[in-house]
Amino acid sequence: MNWKGESDGKNGICLPCEVYAGGPEPSACSRGVDYLSREEEEILGSLRELKEKARFLRGQIKGIEFAGEMGHVVDGARGELSTELEAAMAEMKELRKAWKELEARLRKANARKLALLGHGPWEDAGAGNP
Repeated sequence: MNWKGESDGKNGICLPCEVYAGGPEPSACSRGVDYLSREEEEILGSLRELKEKARFLRGQIKGIEFAGEMGHVVDGARGELSTELEAAMAEMKELRKAWKELEARLRKANARKLALLGHGPWEDAGAGNP
């Protein structure tokens, strides 16, 4: 029998605690798996969408800055570039704000899940007492 954290010698997985507690031997190691609630999945999906928007917007901002630095820009076009840059920067600021709000929601959703599983206090979950 292997000690906790050692390989089983067959397929290189470490045996989980259930083996040592007299439980059935699992078919695979689940130590690296993270189980998500539906709420967490939705929030993570929203965060991915925000990240995609931010990447596109960052490229747009770099393009506007590059166009402004070229030196051959007419005064009218320079003003238009400046306006576009300000609008893009304002949109980026809104994306950052939305990101922080979603991160806070994700922390609460995670705390709520852990509280429901009995691993944390209800105060952290923001749901009051059970």
